[in-house]
Amino acid sequence: MSMRHVGCWLVLSLVITVSGCSKHASDAPTPLPVNEMQTVFQRAFASAGADTKAAANQFVTDMQNHNATAAFGEIQDLRARPDLTADQQTTLARAMMTAAQELQKGADSGDQQSAQAMRQYKINH
Repeated sequence: MSMRHVGCWLVLSLVITVSGCSKHASDAPTPLPVNEMQTVFQRAFASAGADTKAAANQFVTDMQNHNATAAFGEIQDLRARPDLTADQQTTLARAMMTAAQELQKGADSGDQQSAQAMRQYKINH
């Protein structure tokens, strides 16, 4: 299977996972643009614990610095936290879509770390 197919599968599975059984297509989350992440994350994680807030800030920093491989691992860890609010979960789902897209771009341009991260994600999910 080519990396493009893996990437398409990844984004599709994220959309299906996030949208669940929604009756309205407009309810499905959309990718969160990198240039909006800092503001959206600050609002969503304002009341989060120090560790969660630090992890969210690190994810945003890595996305802004075009380090999608590190960001992708961080957001997976963030999404696994049991104490997330609904707003935080939605924010992370949107950001995960963006991170997956950036990871796919890296893999398509020959970045081996991005390609390996996508393969690993597919194996585990």
